[in-house]
Amino acid sequence: MGRIISYEILNQNLILNEDLYWTFDPTHKESIKVWTFYNFDSKIISKEELDRLIGYKEDVDFEIKKENELIKIRISTFYDDKIYRINCSNYKTELRLYNNEELTKIILLQKEQLKKEQDKIDNYSSLIENLTGYIQNEKSKRKVVLSELNEETSKLAKKEKYKLSFLQKIDEMLSEFK
Repeated sequence: MGRIISYEILNQNLILNEDLYWTFDPTHKESIKVWTFYNFDSKIISKEELDRLIGYKEDVDFEIKKENELIKIRISTFYDDKIYRINCSNYKTELRLYNNEELTKIILLQKEQLKKEQDKIDNYSSLIENLTGYIQNEKSKRKVVLSELNEETSKLAKKEKYKLSFLQKIDEMLSEFK
């Protein structure tokens, strides 16, 4: 159960490359399963269907049945509930390492993901800095109001003390995210 990442038609043979793992791991020595279907019937599955299968980007299931001299392969997808059929005279599978093109795609996808994550971190950092500045400004205002009040027990003084205490707690929380 893996993702079909590419196909190739050579003469009367269909070759599907199945990525067996969701993430790159250098310890996975044989990460690609190559399916070769000999003398496949091109009337049963079209290039458009093969393109759709590659575009699926989720796991697929293979079911293989032999009927007389014909091998029938049923490839099913879960989320879009599609069935792709391949009829052939014979097939074989082999495991191999990633090739240069596949490794390049993996590297580019990881770089893209890293860039997205860095952008999120930068946005959150900017938000935290803006909030911290706002909180510091509000705390200063509350301290000025409290210092100008003559009565520390008045309703307004209690309200300002509560606001200052609340702002202090928010400031402490924000400092944990820095």
